[in-house]
Amino acid sequence: MWEGVLAGCAVGFTTALVVHFLTISREERKEKRELTEKKNKIKQSVLLELKNLLVRLAMTCHTIQNHLGLGNKSTLRWVKTICEKYIEGCSKDLLTTMEKLLQLPDNQFNAEMKLKESKNTGLALKTHALPFTESILEHLLICDLKFQMGVFEVWAQINILNEEIRDADYFHRLTFDSSSMKTNEAAIKSNIISRYNHIQKRNEIIAGKIDKIITEFGEQPATAGRRD
Repeated sequence: MWEGVLAGCAVGFTTALVVHFLTISREERKEKRELTEKKNKIKQSVLLELKNLLVRLAMTCHTIQNHLGLGNKSTLRWVKTICEKYIEGCSKDLLTTMEKLLQLPDNQFNAEMKLKESKNTGLALKTHALPFTESILEHLLICDLKFQMGVFEVWAQINILNEEIRDADYFHRLTFDSSSMKTNEAAIKSNIISRYNHIQKRNEIIAGKIDKIITEFGEQPATAGRRD
């Protein structure tokens, strides 16, 4: 009789144990699934914001070169590639214009770029922001380490870029100060051009980093990183 009782207790205990572990397993799977869904939502939202920033950076490079009359085919080809890959419904007229310029002989192309040069050295550039990414920085910790590091690096580089833009804006504002221009015009213009060149180079570096992140972690393959 006692053997039957013990056997029954053993079966009951085993059954309860199995149910317990199955319950924990279901809860763990649910938590894991919810964490994965949250991670994917964060990643896709950050990638979308980075994609928009990439386009702005590329167009700023193009604007700076045109403003200074220093546009080149390499930059234009790079900008065109980004427009095609990252701007949904990109204007066909814009792409056609770019392609026509790229087909020109080098001497004609350079002449066209020179015509675009602005008589005014100053160029009002806007700083860049990643509002969504900045608002969820702590939540990035649940994402892949490589993704975290890439995003944090871009965010840090953008802060440095914004400081350079503010410096350029300071010298740009000096061009409206007649007394400063009267005594230091050459130095002011030289500083403006130097800072624009620094801004353009940093834009290209950041754009390349963003493209690398999108290529590795996004759904759309891309080759819009800075050309060699």
